[in-house]
Amino acid sequence: MAKSGDMKQISIVVLNEDLANVNEAIIRHGCLHPFHAELMGDWANKLSGFYDTGMLQDMKDLRMRISSIARKINLDLKFDGATLDILKPQMKQLKPERVREEILLFESQLKSVTDHIRDIDNKLSARENVKQQLAVFRDVLDITKVSTYSVLDQFVGKLPNVRLADLSEKLKKMPHLVVPVKETPPWSVVIIYVFKKDRITVQKLLNEVSFQTVTLPEELKGAPHEVMDNLKKSFERLHEEKKSVTVRQTQIETQIKDKLPLYAYFVHFHTLLLESQYYFKKTARTCLITGWIPHEALPKLTCEIQSATGGRCFFESVDPVISPQTATSIPFRFKNISPIRPFELLIKLYGVPGYNTIDPTPFFALSMVFMFGYMFGDVGHGFILALLGLWLLLRKKSKTAVKQAGLLLTWCGCSSIVFGLLFGSVFGFETLIPALWIHPMHNIDTLLKIALFMGIGMITFGIVINIVNAVRTRNWVNAIFDKAGLIGGLLYWGMIGLTVHSYVLKHDIPGWMIFLFLGLPIITLFLKAPFEKLIGVRSHHEGGFFSYIMDIGFELVETIMGYVANTFSFIRVGAFALSHVGLFMAIFTLAQMVQTGTLATFKSTIVIVLGNILILLLEGMIVSIQTIRLEYYEFFSKFFTGDGLLYHPISIQDETH
Repeated sequence: MAKSGDMKQISIVVLNEDLANVNEAIIRHGCLHPFHAELMGDWANKLSGFYDTGMLQDMKDLRMRISSIARKINLDLKFDGATLDILKPQMKQLKPERVREEILLFESQLKSVTDHIRDIDNKLSARENVKQQLAVFRDVLDITKVSTYSVLDQFVGKLPNVRLADLSEKLKKMPHLVVPVKETPPWSVVIIYVFKKDRITVQKLLNEVSFQTVTLPEELKGAPHEVMDNLKKSFERLHEEKKSVTVRQTQIETQIKDKLPLYAYFVHFHTLLLESQYYFKKTARTCLITGWIPHEALPKLTCEIQSATGGRCFFESVDPVISPQTATSIPFRFKNISPIRPFELLIKLYGVPGYNTIDPTPFFALSMVFMFGYMFGDVGHGFILALLGLWLLLRKKSKTAVKQAGLLLTWCGCSSIVFGLLFGSVFGFETLIPALWIHPMHNIDTLLKIALFMGIGMITFGIVINIVNAVRTRNWVNAIFDKAGLIGGLLYWGMIGLTVHSYVLKHDIPGWMIFLFLGLPIITLFLKAPFEKLIGVRSHHEGGFFSYIMDIGFELVETIMGYVANTFSFIRVGAFALSHVGLFMAIFTLAQMVQTGTLATFKSTIVIVLGNILILLLEGMIVSIQTIRLEYYEFFSKFFTGDGLLYHPISIQDETH
């Protein structure tokens, strides 16, 4: 079984003048997970620390600015030791002040050209609006131009068609002229001329008929051919200006792409140096470095540090002390092969395993893929999911997280294809290929029974993992008396055995069998407190004897009910497999209903295609959620507390940056 891997606790003492070289060797090697020396004992509190938080904050700020610039110019920054060696001579000539000045200059240059392009686009958009308004007012442009010294005033706007009669009625008592411009139901665009002395009165009347004023841009004042010429010249000028600015933007981005990697490595490297020093302690002449390291990386790191210091160092490594308390303070390291590594993302959403416990990733990957395919078995849908997953996986521009999501999708798609072949389903059609196993709707009992047996198997496996983990972490109380411990497991297996003996084999259950499989484990549970006292563990049960009996009784009822609920929860795996087929039946029934009259085949095909898309999107999402839910609440809850510490070494290749 996969486990976290043996870790070594190391302590390194070096001279202060060698610290820079040692720190660089640690970052380059990328295997040391640091921790504060105070955890080793109170004596470490007397040592001084490195607390240049101002410099560290400046570097983090620059790192964020560099990441922002890289995104804007589509530059993918990846850090590795080989590139660091190439750039190291140039990095030695840089100063933080100069790097900051260059980064701020890059930001200013990019902002200048992007703001300029945005301003041009806004102007083009405004001209386009003018062009659209010209289509409405071009026939009356000349008469919309009213002199400041004229005795006339004008209102340009629109009102509902049904209010035109009301407008005429309200204006009939005063001199006026209504010029209809354009009718676009339910609105009419009009120009209204009145004497300036009547403006206030007319404005009130227009409000009563829901008149909405339209402000004409200055560009629309004049003869139509003049307006069109001005617009054409304006568009040409703006497009030429945008072309020139775009060329300038390309030149600036090219210059930045040439220089930014050097500055990015400088900032990234010095940020790591400062972050690692946060854990270090020092005296007047020496520095103490403490951390965790995988046992297989110890010889190489030792050799590199001795080389960096010329042998002037003290190196000590010890094995960790395994206990229930240290299992959450020693880092856990995932060590899975590439094909199942994306499943670690879903594991980490739940939590991190404790040190020296079983890595659940392989079992999680196998069971998740199996359940997804079982609930979503269709060759056509599986092929689409696998194809989409491969596209995400193989795209050159895809980031690591996207590639991992693509691999997850590919696994689920392949599982759907396999179960689609077993169920004989291709886009819901069960007549295109023969079923290699069963048709779900014709074998409902078989489908549900297998889902139930799968649940029993997963719960059993969770109990076994919990017992093994408890033994590895020296948690003997949990190994024996936990709900998913040895006694709880015997109780669960006893219930399963008695159920099979009675309802499956149709045999009577003798009293001695009930006592052996149920009574004996229940009686043993009440020995929890004496056992805790025997091994010197503080009991969590407080109060007298009666209170203790009540506590154990409630725990017993909760355990039994929990196991029953957990087991029957897996029936939903078979139920979703049936609902998958049921949705197809509904789609085909609807397709038959529309297969009448003209274009009958076309309408039926459209219904089937749209139905398949709906099932693929909606049910695919629901099945994914249900699969993860079963993993988290029915499987992980038996053994996985999720309060471990993730192994996170200081490394130049740190992907979190």
